[in-house]
Amino acid sequence: MKKGDTVPAKHETRVGKTILVVDDDEKIRNVVAHFLEKEGFAVLKARSGKECLSTVQRETVDLVLLDVMMAEMDGFVVCEKLRLNEKTFKIPVIFLTALTDHSSKILGSLSGGSDYVTKPFKKNELLAAIRTKIGGP
Repeated sequence: MKKGDTVPAKHETRVGKTILVVDDDEKIRNVVAHFLEKEGFAVLKARSGKECLSTVQRETVDLVLLDVMMAEMDGFVVCEKLRLNEKTFKIPVIFLTALTDHSSKILGSLSGGSDYVTKPFKKNELLAAIRTKIGGP
């Protein structure tokens, strides 16, 4: 580094994009986070919709990967709340869920989702969806 250069924030990476992975299953959160970190993204994790909404208020998040079936608040409700908030309404949301039925996909769109990827996910499919929304390596 040259004199006067700033040190990047702790969670910034070479692409400068931060993804919030929201899933109530710790194993899935960790698998997805590990994959994304290997691809050069910074990753934050949340285990619930409530934790997701709190995280996006205090952190800069470029994209949310959001599970649908969670206790307390499902992903569709979380996405609607993100869309209603002045600070978060522009953050792309990709649903990453085991729900494969047509009506769930429609609900994903109606709640403000940007894309819909089903579990078990294919790495290339998920990466393509992310890159379409925020770019990346």
